[in-house]
Amino acid sequence: MPVVTMPFRVSRRQPGSLIEQVAAGLRNAILAGRYRAGDALPSRQRMADALGVSEIVIRRAVQRLAREGVLNVRAGARAEVCGDALKSWRGHVLYIHWSGASMYYHNILCGVMVERLDAAGVLVTTQHVNGSDLATGFPKVQAYLAHAITLAAVEGPAEGLDAFLAGRGIRFVHLYSDRVPHSELADAGIMADRAPALAAMREHCLACGVRTVLEVTSLHDGNDLSPGAFDPGDFEVETLRSCAIPGLGSPEAVERGAVVAMQKWLDGKPELPDLIWFDDDFTARGALLALTARGLRVPEDVQAISWANKGLGPVFLKPLTRVEMDPVRHGEILAQCILDRLDGKPRPTQPIELAPTLILGETTADKRRCGNRQSTPSASCAAEPALTGGAGRARSRNLIGREPRVR
Repeated sequence: MPVVTMPFRVSRRQPGSLIEQVAAGLRNAILAGRYRAGDALPSRQRMADALGVSEIVIRRAVQRLAREGVLNVRAGARAEVCGDALKSWRGHVLYIHWSGASMYYHNILCGVMVERLDAAGVLVTTQHVNGSDLATGFPKVQAYLAHAITLAAVEGPAEGLDAFLAGRGIRFVHLYSDRVPHSELADAGIMADRAPALAAMREHCLACGVRTVLEVTSLHDGNDLSPGAFDPGDFEVETLRSCAIPGLGSPEAVERGAVVAMQKWLDGKPELPDLIWFDDDFTARGALLALTARGLRVPEDVQAISWANKGLGPVFLKPLTRVEMDPVRHGEILAQCILDRLDGKPRPTQPIELAPTLILGETTADKRRCGNRQSTPSASCAAEPALTGGAGRARSRNLIGREPRVR
């Protein structure tokens, strides 16, 4: 008997359970025309062998698609594709994204959106695209357009996708950051705007006596995550680039890369800055581990602030001051925007804003003066005395491996 080859793969490293991955893979294969109405799928055991999972995973995924009206399941027979696989759905949304599988914010946001839309009776198909897709005219997206697509959503740069979709009469919602241009062809825009929280962070840092900053920036999944948070006009800024370790999965590759980068920087016996800023939560974890292993104290020796995702950390010995994104809340906002578009509500005249929040922890200013609160640009700490740093310490520089000197 010939070996069955499935048109998708699953992995325990990917987000979502194996059952969810198999159900999504079969659903996408049906929508793409790999299995057509009336076709019988391979037996559950042969699919399990081909995907390297148990037969019970296949059975539960098939049962889920049967409840959705995609498959017809009869006792003693192989599952068959229904004649109208979309008949039970009020709409079909194609979610197109550039984010890699290890991007926590994307995965949580996307998962929340899918759950919310599924509960509202909307089928969601997700499709990752990259530079190769752009160069070849988005063939994977083209395959889905052969089926009934009610609305599309694009996460990240439009990069030609806007004209591609608009030229085929497909309305779409554009989810983008303030670092990429918004598509004027979008039916609605949702912008992740970092500016207010970063302005609040800079004001907080100035009030806490910060003048010198080390920016630890990250490169992983092909994305430069550096937000350029500090204005060289107000701060003396040094940049330390951290790269993921090849051959390791995320987040281990990113965290270990940050450990290596910070260790090398410390080996140079630098003059400590007032503050270290981490533009990525995985990077912060690794770099903070390297700092504490050298006996450095936060915030007594150096203050620290990190970009972060709510629910992910980074975990440290004390609560970090951080600029925090909330992917759960943002996923709910995205889902509601899509539902509004499906319901024909008036098009928003301005982009919907998804803003991060500055959270004041214990790694910057003295808690007795600042309190632990969420901050806006006008809610920063009272200014420190001229001869003290951000944590009430004597304003000095620690030189790694040497005696501190007072400036």
